[in-house]
Amino acid sequence: MVLNTVPNAIPLQLPTGISDPMKNMSIRIKALYVSATLMAGCLLMLAVTQYAMRTLSVGGPIYSRIILGKDLVADILPPPAYIIESYLEATLALNDPLSAKQRFTRLETLHKDYAARQSHWSGQNLPADLRQALLHEADVHAKEFWTVLEQDFIQALFRDDQRSAKIAYIKMTDAYDKHRAAIEKAVEIANSFVSRGEAAANNESTVLTVAVLVVSGIILVLLVLVARAVSSGLVSPVVAVTAAMHELANENFDTPLATSARNDEIGKMTRALVVFRDAGVEKRRLEAAAADQRLKAETDRLQREAEKAEQERQSRELRRIADEERSAREVEKARQADEAATTMASLADSLARLASGDLRCTIDRPFVENFEPLRTNFNSAVSQLRETISTIVASAKVINDKSGEMATASDELSRRTEQQAACLEESSAATSELTSAVNETAGSSMKTKDVITAAKNDSKNGTIVIQQTITAIDGIRESSQMISNKIRVIDEIAMQTNLLALNASVEAARAGESGRGFAVVAAEVRALAQRSAQAAKEIKELISKSTAEVDTGVELVAASGRSLERILAHVALIDNGIAEIAHRAVDQATTLKQVNTAIGEIDQSTQKNAVMAEEATAACRALAEESNQLARIVSVFQFDDGNRRASLAPAAGPRSAQGRSGGATMLTATNRLRA
Repeated sequence: MVLNTVPNAIPLQLPTGISDPMKNMSIRIKALYVSATLMAGCLLMLAVTQYAMRTLSVGGPIYSRIILGKDLVADILPPPAYIIESYLEATLALNDPLSAKQRFTRLETLHKDYAARQSHWSGQNLPADLRQALLHEADVHAKEFWTVLEQDFIQALFRDDQRSAKIAYIKMTDAYDKHRAAIEKAVEIANSFVSRGEAAANNESTVLTVAVLVVSGIILVLLVLVARAVSSGLVSPVVAVTAAMHELANENFDTPLATSARNDEIGKMTRALVVFRDAGVEKRRLEAAAADQRLKAETDRLQREAEKAEQERQSRELRRIADEERSAREVEKARQADEAATTMASLADSLARLASGDLRCTIDRPFVENFEPLRTNFNSAVSQLRETISTIVASAKVINDKSGEMATASDELSRRTEQQAACLEESSAATSELTSAVNETAGSSMKTKDVITAAKNDSKNGTIVIQQTITAIDGIRESSQMISNKIRVIDEIAMQTNLLALNASVEAARAGESGRGFAVVAAEVRALAQRSAQAAKEIKELISKSTAEVDTGVELVAASGRSLERILAHVALIDNGIAEIAHRAVDQATTLKQVNTAIGEIDQSTQKNAVMAEEATAACRALAEESNQLARIVSVFQFDDGNRRASLAPAAGPRSAQGRSGGATMLTATNRLRA
């Protein structure tokens, strides 16, 4: 077979003097070099991508430099959306009217800048809370500031009206304060918005980083898979084809070669090698087939002769076996007919005895193996029937005996029901009398409770009066104490006056004749001071005595108050006791009413019991009749004892009569209770 070659193939040639280092390498090593180069390039690309994302991400070096510049500009220049500079210019214009015109020009520029920034931010997609704080709350107060500035403040300064300008400045200050509060709120919201944005950007950056890592990992995995695919799909087949060619060259045609469905050069090489191997194998097969053909012809001849002899022997053996089986079947058929006739006769006899009521009709003689289950089942059925009939006979005897006992019990129940009715009548009368007495006790208790309550209220009023008396006496004591203090002051004044008069007398004596008149006046003043001191002393003694008597009165009144309080406590205890007695009496009356109701229900139950006793007596009679009927039915059956038949004694006649007598007594008691 001739392999196809690529037409017009141009061989790759290196320049003269340059050797190819991969010329002497195997294909497997070359594939490993290529795979390692691709993986290194992928890892390098991943590292560069990670470095770029970290450098350009939120919080990275470049972002930090940009934010630093913006923060620096924001710290240096006043923000146009905040009217702090406008407020400063207005303040300077108020304090320096000479520079007012220059300030007004600057204020006009600031107003335009403010309006431009408001227009800018109105078109931006801001959060609702930030838009509310910046474009509504802060803007309302800023517009109020600009309105007062342009309509009142500037006009007042132009008129040189400082008073109106200060009034307008106060309004502007109020608007500025409100605007500042709104701006501070907007700044907090904006900071929160920026923080959330940075967090979202960080999260997105993290997600992208993870995505890049995942994609890079997938690429690496794909490269590994491609390398493995190249190794398994290109390198390994080439190595295998090379080894197979060596084996075929050594005429080793047993080398396994997988038939490849590939359409590339490796597949063509593999198919060519398969053709070479198949040709060698076919040659060997033809030689072996010729030898096998000769051996097979000799073997077939010997086998045909042996088969012919075996067939003749088997034919003779089959005829002998058929004759023996036919004789055995005829003997077995006759034996089975005899056994079936014997079995049917025994079964028919037992069924006839069972139909006549003989429960001793079990089959004791064993049947043949085929009919033995029939005998076993028949004996089991007869045994179960005998046990069932025996149980029915015993139960019928018990029912017959118990019916007489039930009749006696019905008579006893009638008598006890009559006694119960009489007891209920006496209990009802006694309960009615007890209910009346308890109701009278409850009424008396309520009247006594009302009297105790009135006494309790009077005691409370007396306690209040005593408390008021103690308060008044305490006021008198305080007034007496104040009078004592005043008298002490008067006593001291009299003493000082006496000393002054004494000094005046001494001075008058020194003055001689010219001070005689002054001495007379000093003597009179001294005498007056002594009388005042004496009067103050007497009044003090009287007040001390009055104070002692007041203290005694206070103690007596306090003792009276304590006595009234003890009386009030005892009255309260009595009131509680009487209330408890009244409450218990009411409860007893209610309980007695319930007892009367219960007695009425017991009376109704007694009447129902009488009716039920009559029904029980009738049921006993019916049960006795049914037991006699059952005795007649089961008397036809015979048990193990040949002379004993199932029999039952009929229900006793006197008991039935007694039941009827008990029923009549019950009806009489019922009619009496109803009357």
